[in-house]
Amino acid sequence: MDDLTAVRDLLAEPEPSREVIAAGRDRLLAAMPSPQEPPGGRGLLQARRGRRAAWWTALGMGVAGTAAAAALVITSSTAASPTPLPHLPAPGTQDTGAEARQVLLAAATAAARAPVKGAYWVTRAVRGNQRVAPNAGYLILRSHAEERWLSRARDGQSWRISQYLGAKPATPKDEAAWRKDGSPDRWLFADGALTGGYVSAEDRIESKPGEREASRLRGKWKGSAGHLTKGLLTWAEVRAIPDTPEKLRIYLNGRGKEFTAKWPGAEKAEKQVEPWLLEDCMMIITSLPVTPATRAAAYRLLASLPGMTSEGKVVDGLGRVGQAISYPVSTTTPQGESKVYGTNRLVIDVSSGLPLSREQDGLDRLRDGRTYKVTSFTAYERIGWTDDLPDLPARHD
Repeated sequence: MDDLTAVRDLLAEPEPSREVIAAGRDRLLAAMPSPQEPPGGRGLLQARRGRRAAWWTALGMGVAGTAAAAALVITSSTAASPTPLPHLPAPGTQDTGAEARQVLLAAATAAARAPVKGAYWVTRAVRGNQRVAPNAGYLILRSHAEERWLSRARDGQSWRISQYLGAKPATPKDEAAWRKDGSPDRWLFADGALTGGYVSAEDRIESKPGEREASRLRGKWKGSAGHLTKGLLTWAEVRAIPDTPEKLRIYLNGRGKEFTAKWPGAEKAEKQVEPWLLEDCMMIITSLPVTPATRAAAYRLLASLPGMTSEGKVVDGLGRVGQAISYPVSTTTPQGESKVYGTNRLVIDVSSGLPLSREQDGLDRLRDGRTYKVTSFTAYERIGWTDDLPDLPARHD
């Protein structure tokens, strides 16, 4: 009996009703920007047809247009609503830590079966974050899309394709407050209106989406297969990453110690490694063109780490069901002490071993001391190998 068989009971409950799916879709469409395609080009997330492709894909379906795809890939828990997403836990389950391990081990079994052929390793994601409007009356959701096409050929060209998807009030409630604010289409954050988060003084957020842009990966990125522990790796280095959890832990701890040795308080590097170990596993799962066995090992290593908790099933706006695993997020003080400052969430399609999204809640602090809970996310639309060529926009170098 493999891990997928073991997790069958966990996933065997009925799927959500049409009403639940429709409600989630409505929340997403209300929360997301509505970008238009640039003249003469297809949408950033438009599915490409007519060529043979071997995709390890998060959706398994074509999407016509940027706005539709952006809505597809974002789970409902990132849709800026303070109301919790409906969870569908397995009946009678009590030990959330054991559930988390079961889910991660099942994902490992599925991930080990992923395709391994293709000319390009492609990752495509939508990243979004909420900000408090300058008048502190409502939340704004802004988002970006990015693709990376990494050529496996020694002399091949790798690309980064990006697009600003725009911004709008985060929820229907925020939209009502936005209308009272005069329905602005841009927000200027002057005089340090926010003391934390992604918006700085004099930063401007606009509702209008931008055009798709592409740039060649140059410099250290040329010929690179991605980054890990704040360092770029060659294709040979990625292929050499261990494919068992025990050896992977040793390898990642070694990279963590090498990196943290550059920090003050390096003599306490042992306490600094564990956050990097967790984050590096996430990078292997979501970003690097490692072997299927190595990706499976990363899932199994995560299953062995303390603090992993199952939150049960979550549903995205178009009916994708994923298992949510929450885990603590730590930082290292100048004295070398590890300090937990929040909780992140990984949403997984267990049947395919695909990561669907990573989510994080945080706070924006205003000058007057008030704080607002805000959410940021990375939602994965495509991860895997393909023989397609990148669909470059007219605007590229």
